[in-house]
Amino acid sequence: MVASLLEEAEIKQHWPHYNYAQKSAILRYGVYKYEDQNGETRIGINKINSQYKGIMQFPSMHKARVWLTEKVQEFQLNPTFCGLAVFDDNSIDLKTHKKNIKRFLAEYLSLEQTIIWYGNGRSKDEYSFVLMEKGVYKGFGFVDNDIQITDLTILNDYLIPQHDTIVVRKILASKKYNNLRKKVIDAKSQLLPQL
Repeated sequence: MVASLLEEAEIKQHWPHYNYAQKSAILRYGVYKYEDQNGETRIGINKINSQYKGIMQFPSMHKARVWLTEKVQEFQLNPTFCGLAVFDDNSIDLKTHKKNIKRFLAEYLSLEQTIIWYGNGRSKDEYSFVLMEKGVYKGFGFVDNDIQITDLTILNDYLIPQHDTIVVRKILASKKYNNLRKKVIDAKSQLLPQL
């Protein structure tokens, strides 16, 4: 995971002429979850703000709509409740939508948490970590095995800050990394369980 994230960071820094695949633009739009006046869960697309970047982020409104349209079909969501009323053929009723949106959110809202993935370091004397804080990718780093990390502020001392991009999001959401060791941090606490 760290190698993939480092590759993405290097491509963004050096912008190699022949590497087209990972050249992604700045993320400007996010797919958001919200509740309407009736308390029903809805999904929509909006510009990203500094406080909350949404479930997924994209460089353009078009790319966000394409992704959301695919997820509406994949999870059998009601398009009207996802800001895509133009595609609503009334085939998904509210009861079905409510059940299916729970599955969708269970898969994608995990990326809103504070998560630390960790594994082997560059030598046997250290370990590596990747930090996503409150749904925002912060970067990766390396810590000596004998250093006690008890909260996020200490972990941040070892962080190599990185930018959040659509490629980073794909790396972090990849099923390839499902079995990596990770800790999910309680949103009300900055304390870390022992890594």
